[in-house]
Amino acid sequence: MVTPRVERLKNRLRDTKPSVCIERAKLMTEFYHTCTVETPVLVRAKSLSYLLDKMTIYIAEDELIVGNHAAEFRKVPVFPEFGSAWIINEIDKFETRSTDPLQISGEDKTALVDLLKQWEGRSFHEIATAKLSREVLEAEQAGVLSVGSRITSTGHVVPNYPKLLRLGLAGIIEEARAEIDAVETVNHDTQRKIDFLEAVIITCESAIRFAERFSKEAKRLAGETKEPGRKAELELISEICHKVPKNPPESFREAMQFFWFIHLVMQIETNGHSIGLGRFDQYMYPYYKKDVENGKLSEEQCVELIECLWMKITELIKVRDSFEAQAFAGY
Repeated sequence: MVTPRVERLKNRLRDTKPSVCIERAKLMTEFYHTCTVETPVLVRAKSLSYLLDKMTIYIAEDELIVGNHAAEFRKVPVFPEFGSAWIINEIDKFETRSTDPLQISGEDKTALVDLLKQWEGRSFHEIATAKLSREVLEAEQAGVLSVGSRITSTGHVVPNYPKLLRLGLAGIIEEARAEIDAVETVNHDTQRKIDFLEAVIITCESAIRFAERFSKEAKRLAGETKEPGRKAELELISEICHKVPKNPPESFREAMQFFWFIHLVMQIETNGHSIGLGRFDQYMYPYYKKDVENGKLSEEQCVELIECLWMKITELIKVRDSFEAQAFAGY
């Protein structure tokens, strides 16, 4: 039996039709017009930092776990660096296709096409497709084989959540800096290592700032609300987002929010193709056990938090081409 809060969240999810959000495409295009000549790993880290610092954030009514991946609820961000030409070719069919239709206003459609044209010949889809032989492309078109998705990252990874939860992102940053300091001789191989570690630092620092933005937003909303219960919830959300993912969580609520920020940031960066949760039950259990045994949370409250997290995961939907919309139907 779900709580009234979860029922309201479920109804809102069901009743809101998915639509295209162009904000991410706009910000990513802006960044790539201004970025300096650096190694790919540093460009990607700095592009993520740019997104997390500038994208629209919001905290919806009833939410206990916070963090959004598009400018508005049930909207879908666009990843022009992974694919641009195919969107231009199919965008007029988004609203009428039989599986996973997506709404988009005429104004946004015009603006998005203008943005995507700036990526002509530069997106991963176009570059990767150009490397395939004619025979492979014909076989793929005929349905003989599938090369795999070229409009998203490879994915199929599971972050090391036990380590992340133990150290917090501040601990990861400290480890990365120590490894950089330990490099004695700079050559081709060690420079690649240094670039990667610097990208780790940039990424972790941007995720911390991203969480802090939600802390400030929750505090602002708490100051405006007249309802005592929601005010207390928002004040607690503000405290938690100020603490995690920078620091290791100490409670079940903190661990849940910590996990969501990490999972969400990966989705925002890479279009989230098969990003796994890992052994969620095992690494979350100590926090659950501690809070229930200490009387800090009831089992019912823990279940509600898990259901709220599952709702957040369900919010993550993709802009897919017509083939993948059928192959992976259900947004």
